[in-house]
Amino acid sequence: MADHSADDALSGYGGATEVPGSGQKKSVFYKISAFQRRTMHKVLKSVVTMDETRDEEYGALFKKFVSIEERTAKLTAVMERCTAAHAELFQAQAELSSTVSEYYQAPTALQPIALLHKESCAYLATQVQPLLHTQWQEHVESVSDKLRIRFGAIRADDARRTRYVADYDYFRHKRKQLDEDAKKDAGTHAAKMAEKIKDCDNKLRMASDKYHTMNERLTARLRIVNEHQSTFLNSALVASLAIENELFSQGAAEVSKANQMCQVDGVIRAMREQTNDLAEWDASSGKIMPSIPSVTSLSSVALSNMLSPRNAAVG
Repeated sequence: MADHSADDALSGYGGATEVPGSGQKKSVFYKISAFQRRTMHKVLKSVVTMDETRDEEYGALFKKFVSIEERTAKLTAVMERCTAAHAELFQAQAELSSTVSEYYQAPTALQPIALLHKESCAYLATQVQPLLHTQWQEHVESVSDKLRIRFGAIRADDARRTRYVADYDYFRHKRKQLDEDAKKDAGTHAAKMAEKIKDCDNKLRMASDKYHTMNERLTARLRIVNEHQSTFLNSALVASLAIENELFSQGAAEVSKANQMCQVDGVIRAMREQTNDLAEWDASSGKIMPSIPSVTSLSSVALSNMLSPRNAAVG
């Protein structure tokens, strides 16, 4: 007869019945018994051929889940990079405009433009970006946080399902062994064998209920993740577009003030005069220096014309 004495100590199986997802704590005795049983199950699988419970649908769905989970980890990292990039962009612009304004200490036609640019960039960096950053965290980054919580719960239940299927397969194997033992016993210890079979059947039934309940619920949750993966991102997509639109619209509005001042005839004349004056000073110095471009070398109109093919395609 096969030796099942080690399993006799496992009568605590189901003694602290756990409802999947209930969060009910199990007794220390249950945990020790379960650990012994599952360790024994691993040993048995390595030395004898055992039937293993497999669910092809669950396996396929979990594989897709892992892919989505990895993509979500990438999403989280990219969101964090984007947040940092927004802050760095406006901070760098503020520092750049401040440094440029230091060159305009003496009154010139472009001094008001440099100072206005400095003021605008400081406003964007200290007022606009921080406020929108808070909205970004609340409406965009929070989505990836919620997904991590959802996926973490699935991971935890998958580990629990793995333990449940081990218990189920263990008792299925034990039940077969008891049938073989009963045949070999030929009725010599019929009462004792019947008691063992009854005990095993009870444990097998509980193991089966726990596994199949968990498997059914978790399979349904994996289907939800697979079929609604884009639904999870809908609000984040819309929020990110709204925030970026406001962020860059505010930036464009502030920069536009200084840019429009650059188009004033008096400013353009002053730039040309200063450029010509510089050229004369360079010529009188006896050294050939690189020429400084005038305002006509680049303008908003020229840039708009460069981007017109894209604008036409969008329109």
